[in-house]
Amino acid sequence: MAIGTAKVLLVRDGDDVSALGPKCPHYGAPLVQGHYSNGRIRCPWHGACFNASTGDIEDFPGLDSLSTFEVKKQNGRVLVRVDKTRETAFRRTATMFRRRLDCGETVLIVGGGAAAISCSETLRQNGFPGRIVIVSKETYAPIDRPKLSKAMSSRPEEIALRKEDFFRNHDIELMLGEEVTRISVEAKVASLASGKTVEFDKLLLATGSRPRHVNVSGSQLRNVFTLRQVGDANAIYEAAKGKAVLIVGSSFIGMEVASCLSSVASSLTVVGLDEVPLRRVLGAEIGTALSKLHMENGVQFVGGATVQEFYGDGGVLKGVVLTNGSRHEADVCVVGIGAAPCTEFLAGSQLRLTQSGFVIVDKCMRTNVEGVWAAGDIVHFPLDLFDVQVNIGHWQMALKQGREAARSMLDISTGLVSVPFFWTVHHGKSLRYAGHANEYDEITIKGSVAGLRFAAIYLNKGAVRAVATMNADPIAARAAEMFTAKKTLTLDDLGWIDAAFQQ
Repeated sequence: MAIGTAKVLLVRDGDDVSALGPKCPHYGAPLVQGHYSNGRIRCPWHGACFNASTGDIEDFPGLDSLSTFEVKKQNGRVLVRVDKTRETAFRRTATMFRRRLDCGETVLIVGGGAAAISCSETLRQNGFPGRIVIVSKETYAPIDRPKLSKAMSSRPEEIALRKEDFFRNHDIELMLGEEVTRISVEAKVASLASGKTVEFDKLLLATGSRPRHVNVSGSQLRNVFTLRQVGDANAIYEAAKGKAVLIVGSSFIGMEVASCLSSVASSLTVVGLDEVPLRRVLGAEIGTALSKLHMENGVQFVGGATVQEFYGDGGVLKGVVLTNGSRHEADVCVVGIGAAPCTEFLAGSQLRLTQSGFVIVDKCMRTNVEGVWAAGDIVHFPLDLFDVQVNIGHWQMALKQGREAARSMLDISTGLVSVPFFWTVHHGKSLRYAGHANEYDEITIKGSVAGLRFAAIYLNKGAVRAVATMNADPIAARAAEMFTAKKTLTLDDLGWIDAAFQQ
């Protein structure tokens, strides 16, 4: 509803009425188009959840909560009061406590990503009075990392999750451009590459992942890139202007980079081991439709191959030889073939790791070592949704895990409960994905994949494991809420989706 120049989201549940900010604080999605159930509002775009009474954020992405406004019921009418100073305010940063110098406890957070900022803010929001230190290899404050493959010209200050004065104002110390090389969990000391040390009482490991490279001849030539940091994205974007670009890997990162660079490169080719991009996650029909969308925007594909050799002149890339024997001239190459956890510095520690290097944690993000937690891309954790131990490198999940780690440090954790939710953007078309279908034996399609307006339901042994949608909001959001309420869903539970495509 509109009040003067302001818009307010009214939520009525029985006799209870709430008035809240109308937009999701993450990217500004109109929440009136989202989904409401069981006292929660879920964003239609990226799945963030808010308490309908308090406006508090309950699941991510984003960091802020919704503004709330005074509501009165009088003579059968609902009256909402909005102060003029808050007419355009739809987001609210939670109240945070300051450090008390008489508290000698230190929480050290290693890593400067989603889990790190979520943990630090949750600690302050819940009254932690001690010292909080974030040590990050990056030279800038935590950023909105998913934008690096979608808006590659972005500068750190443009995609910062918080301005640096936010951290100062809330007594969260940033040690930027510093790398932890060794952790002594017995002595509770972290050693940095610079020679500095940081003592801690409690430790969160949230170092994220690093991109995998191809170990073939010529891989060190100039203009062969991987993507992880802002500097990588900016360098790729500038180098690609007017040039022939080849992308190794047809996963989400590779395909998003192709989408971003297609408007500036003179030519763009994606090389992938699979004949159909994204087939393993989304299925052949959707992968084919997305590759067609890319081809309509000038992207070419080579399937069933990868790089055998890079060749160049004067130390600069000139092209690639593929494993199928074909040669392709290329001025720029971006390698996007997956990522590995940044946990090498934990070798020899007491921490339990998987064979792939992921840190094993429980539902409260605790490791096997007292006083040490881990979160984000590096963890192997119990997914409550399907009672399995998994690694999920989603932005939303890292934020949720960072919060749960902080709550565990404060002894108020009830354990991680969250439905994985991610999104990917290709030439202006967004695909939403709710759930986790690492294995599926059936895909049921509603709508039109060819028309890029659909919902895909992924099942395994008759149970729904995930729902992916395009141009069909808020189906993914509603499905996520249904997963939350009832872990085991069947096709019958999702019968309402048919009606959504008949409107």
